[in-house]
Amino acid sequence: MTNSLRVFSHYIIVSLITAGVDYSIFWLTRLILPDIFLRLMLSKGISLTVQYILIKFRVFYNRLPTRKTLPWYLLLVILNGFLVTGLIEFFSQQEFPQLVAKFSSELVLYIPNFLVLKKWIFRNTAQSDQHVQLNL
Repeated sequence: MTNSLRVFSHYIIVSLITAGVDYSIFWLTRLILPDIFLRLMLSKGISLTVQYILIKFRVFYNRLPTRKTLPWYLLLVILNGFLVTGLIEFFSQQEFPQLVAKFSSELVLYIPNFLVLKKWIFRNTAQSDQHVQLNL
């Protein structure tokens, strides 16, 4: 298996784990938190934390400091939220059911998100160090 295929397959696994954490927490907290917004924020907050840690250390094996990668990761998450919202609205106007529109929107952005994470946010430390040395 090539390195890129291995990294992408790990990314898929992390995505499935993240979705499992998100939906599990959202479902389980219904017993103690009646407010859907609070449940959603709690489940998303925990699942995004899990995703960040797994992507950084188990997908890209990145050693860049968290202070350099986390802000960019959070910016991507926020931007992705706006893009998914826009795509859901677009697909809904095309008479897609809302759940299908959400899934389709996330699917459209799945590979672009992976590429942004790989090329800019969690770029290979050795390559980034080499890049800096070449620019000096």
